[in-house]
Amino acid sequence: MPDITLTNVYNYPSSAIRLSDLKGKLVILDFWATWCSACLINFPKMEALQKEYGDDIRILAVTYEDKKKITRFFNSMAGQKYNVSSVVNDTILSELFPHTGIPHCVWIGSDGIVKTITGAEDVTADNIKELIAQKEINLQVKKDLDPHKPLFLSGDYPSDNQLLRYSILSRGWYSGLSSGNHLRKSGNKITGHASTNSTLLWIYTSAAIPIFRNLGERYCDKRRVINVKDISQISPETSTLTEDRKSFYNFDMIVPEEEADSLYYYMLEDLNRYTNYRGSIEKRNTKCLLLVRTDNIDRIKTKGGSPGNTLYGKAPFEMTNYPVANMVNRLNSEDSIPLPVIDQTHYKGNIDIQLSPSCNIEILNNELRKYGLCLIEATRPLYIFILTDKPKHS
Repeated sequence: MPDITLTNVYNYPSSAIRLSDLKGKLVILDFWATWCSACLINFPKMEALQKEYGDDIRILAVTYEDKKKITRFFNSMAGQKYNVSSVVNDTILSELFPHTGIPHCVWIGSDGIVKTITGAEDVTADNIKELIAQKEINLQVKKDLDPHKPLFLSGDYPSDNQLLRYSILSRGWYSGLSSGNHLRKSGNKITGHASTNSTLLWIYTSAAIPIFRNLGERYCDKRRVINVKDISQISPETSTLTEDRKSFYNFDMIVPEEEADSLYYYMLEDLNRYTNYRGSIEKRNTKCLLLVRTDNIDRIKTKGGSPGNTLYGKAPFEMTNYPVANMVNRLNSEDSIPLPVIDQTHYKGNIDIQLSPSCNIEILNNELRKYGLCLIEATRPLYIFILTDKPKHS
């Protein structure tokens, strides 16, 4: 490592650190950002390891975000539970150690030599103990991959013209990939989908959402039925990431352009083929809440202006110059409203509406009636995403 001085250090005895001052310690640079949930999940572990090994190590978080944003985060309710030292507004270290996925951990030995680069899951007491004792450890070096390229092909393979179709499912968290969905397009058609470092439930849901859209419906979690014996196998707690990397998967698929409309149906079929589960989308008579108009007086027509939607976000809780569908989507995203909400208003224009933050149905209906609207419980045939265990063959 070059002997550089790191300025803009948050929550540290001084505002600058010279790397040569840390010589003799094992240094772990932990690249992170406030939006990275996996990074935040690892902070308590990093704090515990720093406390356990004291002066033998220095775990230093590193972020490109500025001090104002970092200070605001650590002063928030979410950030107050963390107590880490962090380089902020970093440019030097990210140039020395370029990466695309975080957490990204650089291990620098007590001799000032970079020993390895890993994900946060490899930052363990056993590995730290080995490096403090200056022993060799065999850790897989984290190499960031481009999720927009086929996972099993090198960058030199002419996949654009030669690879017609494929799908692949691998088990286990891979530190060199981000977590989420990535689409591949040919012209204006989506011909490929990758879900990386994701749970099986997330991957199944990623197939169900566009299928619902093709059916003229909008998916929400209230329109799914999970009948599996052990839900932790398909949707483990996020906090288990570092302990149970096998509970996460990478799925990737591409299809020819002429079959783009079938992409997500194929995806669902292959997931059913590859896993111990079966996902399907069926119409079932389902209890729901119908949003209806109570009379013919138009009390919701927008007065115009810039569209805005802070329903159940930040006060004031209102929606301005948006379609009714946007309000229905917000209601469907609220866990405290137990049933799916279906729009039966047949209202075509944009609306203005203001509601309280309460999701109690009785209170909500009292407010909706002021606008000539009401939620009525009913049973209707709805498309439902169903996930079950596969029957075991004798």
